[in-house]
Amino acid sequence: MRQEENNYENYSVFADYYNLYISMFDLSEWFNYLKEIKNKFSIAGRDILDCGCGTGMFSIEFAKLGYNVTAVDSSIQMLSIADMNTREKNVKIRFINDEIENYLSFQDKYSFIYAS
Repeated sequence: MRQEENNYENYSVFADYYNLYISMFDLSEWFNYLKEIKNKFSIAGRDILDCGCGTGMFSIEFAKLGYNVTAVDSSIQMLSIADMNTREKNVKIRFINDEIENYLSFQDKYSFIYAS
């Protein structure tokens, strides 16, 4: 097994703990900062790309505001938890399991792209 593959396997344990850990924080300041950047540059579109979305906390917040969110992460375990979090919040997000450098072909167009 290549070292790279082994690193992804470690996410199966890490993902649960990460979700629990991140949920203990008030992320509203970070989210407000992202919204401020979007507003500062008068970005009007509704399509957002979250690079390295993890368990989807920021993606969910944008989706709750009515944005069309695509969220990319290389860990299927993180995306599995993100999908569960999304269902709990009753929002829709398009999840992609891939390395961001592989996904960014710009076939899709986004008005706002950020890395979380």
